[in-house]
Amino acid sequence: MDTYFAPAKRIERRILRNQIESICNSVVMDTLLTASNGLMVVVNDARQIVALNKSFIQTLGISDPEQALGLRLGETLHCKYAFDEPNGCGTTKYCSSCGAVIAILAAIDDNKACEKICAVTIEKHGKSSDICLLVRALPLVVDGNRWVLVYAQDVSQQQFWANLENAFFHDLNNMICAMKNYSSYLHDQMPVNPYSLRQKMLAERMFQEVRMQGKLSHLKSTESIVDINATSLVNIRNQAFNIVLVSNAMDGKTIKEESPADELTFETDAMLVSKVLINMLLNALEATEPGGHVIFRTLVEDARVTWQVWNSAVIPDNIQLRIFQRFFSTKHELGHGLGTYSMKLFGEECLGGKVSFTSTADEGTVFSFSLPV
Repeated sequence: MDTYFAPAKRIERRILRNQIESICNSVVMDTLLTASNGLMVVVNDARQIVALNKSFIQTLGISDPEQALGLRLGETLHCKYAFDEPNGCGTTKYCSSCGAVIAILAAIDDNKACEKICAVTIEKHGKSSDICLLVRALPLVVDGNRWVLVYAQDVSQQQFWANLENAFFHDLNNMICAMKNYSSYLHDQMPVNPYSLRQKMLAERMFQEVRMQGKLSHLKSTESIVDINATSLVNIRNQAFNIVLVSNAMDGKTIKEESPADELTFETDAMLVSKVLINMLLNALEATEPGGHVIFRTLVEDARVTWQVWNSAVIPDNIQLRIFQRFFSTKHELGHGLGTYSMKLFGEECLGGKVSFTSTADEGTVFSFSLPV
């Protein structure tokens, strides 16, 4: 049997030399190879390499580039399975699931660009290692000759962290589900105990947060996390205060509330609304000196609910200009700069509301979140 997957036939050496010479004399191909910073090779219809760029040579430690010409991609990479069959890369039992071969064949047979993930086990100098490549194959016709440009990017580290992230969310979700169930059981046993109720609500909140983060991580879309249901002002307030009241930012400080006399029921995503309010409250508390207070207002007018959080501190003018800029932070450590940005993300992009602020020496600082109901 010649092959288990891709065609086994290779180009005759005389024709291959002519192809290599044609590439060498092409200004267009020389420009493409020189301009590309990533790993790039050019292959013919038999998947044999007829040109390769400097990055490919340096990354793979190829001492004599001419020795790589005529080989196939897996053979130059020292793929563990490339030589399992006499006809080499693309023809073994393992090759039908190889992203690189699949992408190159799509470019050759279907004349269309194709991008695939390719897991490669490399065996070189008696050592074995696994890498993950993002391979993109692009058909191209130059001077009447048909080639396939093959770009390869090492995404091993990204894939490693993505796999760890998936495992983390899976395990964390299992633990939080157990915590949520136990909290519900404890509350059923002690229904009048305020701490059991708070623990139950926090466990449910944690479950929702992890589920939302999992959706964001996998789908990369804010639309996927919005969950509209009937809720109330009291429910939203309680969700926010259950977290804020036990935070370190509360030490020595108080929250004064100004709420409407009438309760209001409406439809929105209560968890996302409370996320905006939590950020507003925590930022205000962090800017407040011990012994001070912040004010939490809820206003209902003209078919809108507006939440306002006031504190007496003033935001400097140069900081005000960039207050909602992603990654901008007054803190110098890494990992900051998403609090105020997330207000905009969840409050406006997800929920269709409006997040704004004012900050003056006379009036202090007020962050507002207005939502149509």
